[in-house]
Amino acid sequence: MNVHGIQPKFTDYKGYSEWRSDWRELYAHASSEVRGSKYRIKSFERVVEKQTGKEREVICDNIGRLKAEHVHKRAIARKLMTALEVAKVRWNQIKAMKQGVKDQAKEFPLELESKNIDFHFNKKSMEFDFIPMWVVKARGKTFYVNHMDCQAGFTTRETPDHPSTKGSLRVKRGTLVIDAAGNAVIN
Repeated sequence: MNVHGIQPKFTDYKGYSEWRSDWRELYAHASSEVRGSKYRIKSFERVVEKQTGKEREVICDNIGRLKAEHVHKRAIARKLMTALEVAKVRWNQIKAMKQGVKDQAKEFPLELESKNIDFHFNKKSMEFDFIPMWVVKARGKTFYVNHMDCQAGFTTRETPDHPSTKGSLRVKRGTLVIDAAGNAVIN
């Protein structure tokens, strides 16, 4: 792994641990480079005070080059710290999603009659295997279910301005039944 491919893409604790291990190694190298470059700049600055003429110009040119490299190395170290913060947020979101799915499963089985029942595919289920594949909305409440069986007629509902869900299927005046295994039937 290199600094430019460090964006967190893990989906479980094992992936998070491996990512942190890779990050730790990269950050140790980057911070060592920053400290070394700072030391070299200070050393050259001490030497330049004692020099005159052409030698002074050459050393000043080297100091300028070293300072530019130092800025780049510090930017990489900052990028790594930002990636660590993103990874921590992602891991907390994953834990919250897992807990939310567990908490919702405790509400099943249930049966609701509703004026409108909307359902759509859950794109997060492609990234995280613990997220159910379908999202059902009825009576202002959202349910995440593993399987959908719609036995009633439905219409499409397009929402092109919505940031994530561009469309869903809508059942007018139906009954939503979700069993204990998280399988939904709309009648």
